[in-house]
Amino acid sequence: MITKENFTDVFNLISKEDIETVFNSNDDFICLQLYCFNADSFAELNTINPNSTEAEEMQNNGALICDKDQFLQLVTESKTTNQFLIELI
Repeated sequence: MITKENFTDVFNLISKEDIETVFNSNDDFICLQLYCFNADSFAELNTINPNSTEAEEMQNNGALICDKDQFLQLVTESKTTNQFLIELI
């Protein structure tokens, strides 16, 4: 689950490929998911229709869904060290 306590860590996990795909897309809304396993975790960033049942299910399971501007504001506040995100702000 993504929380305000782990924002920075989650943002640091987002891949360059996911960032490029999402921000080169014409879609306005983003879904950020955190996957945790026994020995590792990774974050996945995708575009999404916020009115879909898929979006509702993802939010119920701890994903963050917001528009690109809100996402960039959260990135700024997170103090991430992810260079690919820093280049966007």
